[in-house]
Amino acid sequence: MDELKRIGARLTDALHIESVGAQSSSIQDLPWQRLKDEVEVWARRARTAKAASSREAYSALTEVDGVAIKAAVSKRTQKEMNIIAHSASLAAWTADKLAGIGRAESAKCELCGGEDSNPLHRQWICPAIKQRRKPTYLDFIDRKDCPVHLLLGMPSMMARQIDTTFWGVVGKDVRTSDLEAREKLGLAKDRGDKVRKESYNMEAEQLYKEKEVDAANLNARQAFNKLRGTPELGMPRVPRQCRVEAPSDINVHTDGSFKFGRRATWAVGAAGVRWPG
Repeated sequence: MDELKRIGARLTDALHIESVGAQSSSIQDLPWQRLKDEVEVWARRARTAKAASSREAYSALTEVDGVAIKAAVSKRTQKEMNIIAHSASLAAWTADKLAGIGRAESAKCELCGGEDSNPLHRQWICPAIKQRRKPTYLDFIDRKDCPVHLLLGMPSMMARQIDTTFWGVVGKDVRTSDLEAREKLGLAKDRGDKVRKESYNMEAEQLYKEKEVDAANLNARQAFNKLRGTPELGMPRVPRQCRVEAPSDINVHTDGSFKFGRRATWAVGAAGVRWPG
């Protein structure tokens, strides 16, 4: 409870984790295998909100995709990791920042002489840096199609829509024309793929309706967690407090399935406790 308060959240009497401006999470309805990850997500959201409040470039970022970040940095060297952290944290003192506090004579880029030397210029615009990079599909992506925080190396949680970009923009609003580049953004690569994505999206929307899930403002992670839950079970009856003194010898045994690694799926259906005698 105290740890939830530290991140600006609370646990209600209905066993829901709640916070201002965020979708609630039901501890009761969430599968136990996902509980630890879900609580960690709330802590990450709190850290993200604090960073967004002091970083204009991250103002639209509500939740970071931790899985995407881990995959991106999994095989990087320590030097590359330091560069990524330096960039994504916006800690770099570029010429425009130094000029703003009177520590540099000009805000121009010292590499190409451009009028601006902000982090976006360094990573996406500066011709002096571009000419040293190997050509990739990124050269064919219109950077205006991407959120600023993504351009700076901080991916947001994936949108729940299947037939849009990974951050929820429909194909007709995307400026990028190269088919391979559009596919990398999450869009369909051809007409057949487009039909499949639209079909899957319709199936997902129908599933939300059947499960009575209001998914309008949910991202993919939140929507799946809602579908995994079992709200029809209702609130369990809380047993009365036991005031009997505990015996010196152990007399209660679990059924072993809850944390038995080789039979973890047993705990999905049920868990039991046995009192001998």
